[in-house]
Amino acid sequence: SGVCFKTCYAFRFRNATFISLEQGTRWWANTPPAWLEKHLKQAAEDPAIDHTFITMHHPMYSSTMVENPPDPEHPGAGECIGPVRRLYEDLFRRYDATIVFSGHTHLYDRFYVPDDGHSTRSDTPPLTYPADGAGIHYIVTGGGGGPLNGGHYREELSAQYSQNRVCAYHVTEVTVQGRRLTVRAHVVKGSAEDYQHTVFESFSIGSEG
Repeated sequence: SGVCFKTCYAFRFRNATFISLEQGTRWWANTPPAWLEKHLKQAAEDPAIDHTFITMHHPMYSSTMVENPPDPEHPGAGECIGPVRRLYEDLFRRYDATIVFSGHTHLYDRFYVPDDGHSTRSDTPPLTYPADGAGIHYIVTGGGGGPLNGGHYREELSAQYSQNRVCAYHVTEVTVQGRRLTVRAHVVKGSAEDYQHTVFESFSIGSEG
């Protein structure tokens, strides 16, 4: 940890930029901030880029967080949420990241965090969100096959931005149609040879055009 072994990467495909961060096993400074800012800035300044997607291991927001070690008295202060948020969130906000995908916690967990910090939690989250650069979507999509994490404690800052969650094996699908994104979470049951899937939730970001 503390050294980048060039496992971070970025690429552009059509009207989207994709950035993948390396994170270590104890300290989360493995992806050089200068490298990250360079690619975020290029995407933000390119009129042909409508969306910036980021993937990283540890989440910045989580309703069910596995800390190492756990600290129920100070949620978010351990090795996961707090350090990652302090290192990267300002850059994501400054350059208008669209969606930040993460894993680590084995469930589907979705948050919408506006730049001004007001609470967005709702029993009935919107079906469509604006693509105005005024907030970032954080999606934990860790339901790929490991043991599911049903619940440890709720990280208080995360709770006020929570949109939806399900503790189940799942796949998250994103469809890009110009400036409009459609995100669907498919809950999957069964085996690789015999499975069924249902759409747990679907929402859109932006408008067509």
